[in-house]
Amino acid sequence: MGSSYTYASKLFASRAVRTPIFHRVFKCQTYSIARGFQRAPTTRSIHDVEIFEKPLVDRAGRNVVSLEDLKRWRAWARSCADRAAAKIQHNQSLILPKLESLYLEIDWILQDAIVTKCDERDGDHIGRFEYLSGRGGNLCGNSAVLVRENLAELQFMWERRLLDRVPFQYTTATCYWRELVLLVTPAVLIPRPETELMIDLARTALLHSPRLCASPWVDLGTGSGALAICLAAEIDKARALADLPETEEVYVHAVEISNSAAKVARYNVERYDLSSSGGCKIRVHEGSWYEPLKSAGVLEACLGNDNEYVGTFGGIVSNPPYIPYAEMLNLQPEVRYHEPWLALEGGGTNGLEYYGLICKGAAQHLLPGGFILLETGGGSQVKDVLKLLSCLRNFKDVHTHMDYNGVERFVSAWKRIET
Repeated sequence: MGSSYTYASKLFASRAVRTPIFHRVFKCQTYSIARGFQRAPTTRSIHDVEIFEKPLVDRAGRNVVSLEDLKRWRAWARSCADRAAAKIQHNQSLILPKLESLYLEIDWILQDAIVTKCDERDGDHIGRFEYLSGRGGNLCGNSAVLVRENLAELQFMWERRLLDRVPFQYTTATCYWRELVLLVTPAVLIPRPETELMIDLARTALLHSPRLCASPWVDLGTGSGALAICLAAEIDKARALADLPETEEVYVHAVEISNSAAKVARYNVERYDLSSSGGCKIRVHEGSWYEPLKSAGVLEACLGNDNEYVGTFGGIVSNPPYIPYAEMLNLQPEVRYHEPWLALEGGGTNGLEYYGLICKGAAQHLLPGGFILLETGGGSQVKDVLKLLSCLRNFKDVHTHMDYNGVERFVSAWKRIET
């Protein structure tokens, strides 16, 4: 990621570090509705990434509030955003997202907080879609509303967002990515929209070479497990199209060096587990790159009487850390104070520390005809990774691919069948 945009791929996640500077820059009034409340005490530590809840949208309805209370909360949250933006608009190092984006985040919090379906015990409480209109998040109706967290907790979420500059997804522990609703905590990188394109590129590879559906794949540096989960679903779809036997077990191996991140990945994997219905299985491994796969005995594929090792995986995907060390402290506050640096910093002056290891490992561990797909920071970095793969005689058809904004960000290649 070389320019301010090319690094935008990784610019919204979290290392749980308080940022008292924001409390000195502006203050947000304590919210008080007609009946009044203060922030509810909490035993949860926002600094402890080992402790996490369900995504907000998955929590049970716990409280009933009036529609007027929700209107007041929404107005309070907007006024806090207005004051925050006005106070720090001239400080580029502290600049907030646009007000329109902050207003949208407020409505997203409300949409996730309101229970969509109410059972008989909930009486006349309205649901989320009756409460928010489709245009502009306008408040509708006059009934009581069942919510997943009380207004004090919602206040706490928004204060963290503005005062501590915690990324929005961490405040609700929720990330919407493709068709997934993922748990995200400060232990994991928040999956970015442009990374979704890796799944589209992997799908194309599976359709081009259906035999890859019968071999295991690996996601190196899985984080939340987003890539691994969607990849497993695409493998199942491709197997069905290719009419491959469902009795053959196929795995996606998700590798993560952080113990805390691996716990989050396992939570998300279990949420979308398809293995019980004969679908592709996902196994989360803890360790550095290929090492845990060796320890687990995954790398065992042989061919011929001479017991020659020819590789294990049909495909390898990875979105590794790629921000150069010198760039880390120049990132926006949401990143430099809340991002898991382990998932971001690619070392050195060019951020390419891990690509050589991944590519050389792929040359060894991909089956003949296997596929590799990598995300980069774009710019000169994507050209360097392209050159790296091109210089390895094991690969052919090395190409770059653009993201949604026309930036060349991804690099793919195929392992030669004969080397």
